[in-house]
Amino acid sequence: MIGSRASVIPFFINLIKNSSTFLPITEKDMTRFWITLEQGVNFVVDSFKKMHGGEIFIPKMPSIKMVDLAKSLDTKIRIDFVGIRPGEKLHEVLVPSDLSSQTFEDRYSFTVLPSFSVNKKNIIYNFYKKKFKLVNKGFEYNSENNNNYLNINQIKKLNKEYTDSL
Repeated sequence: MIGSRASVIPFFINLIKNSSTFLPITEKDMTRFWITLEQGVNFVVDSFKKMHGGEIFIPKMPSIKMVDLAKSLDTKIRIDFVGIRPGEKLHEVLVPSDLSSQTFEDRYSFTVLPSFSVNKKNIIYNFYKKKFKLVNKGFEYNSENNNNYLNINQIKKLNKEYTDSL
């Protein structure tokens, strides 16, 4: 999340400001989802308004390639691939395939119902079934298979908005 403690952007910007000769990227194909802090907060507030109890709400967000993020900050700096660390993932998975039978989608988000709600007679399940589309069996929402990727220019623009707000 841009602007969060876990964001790599301040780390990269600091390296660039301190004349680093390279930016470290774990793997060439690494991807992440992209959401601003403001978008994240708004999504949480909206989720509170529509929750029935026990659901997990996941926003539909664009993905970025970490290499493109680095290039958006400095096109001339070298990128070094440092290798994946223990516990680190190549791509983010926000809806694993084993939850597809409990996952509904609308235009802006996915909602994973709690396992106790999957019973066809359950009020929550029936509410979602009437209002939203159940995802296909085996569906997985991850930053690699996402259909919405930001390009370098789009990332640059968002980076500028973020860094200008600091």
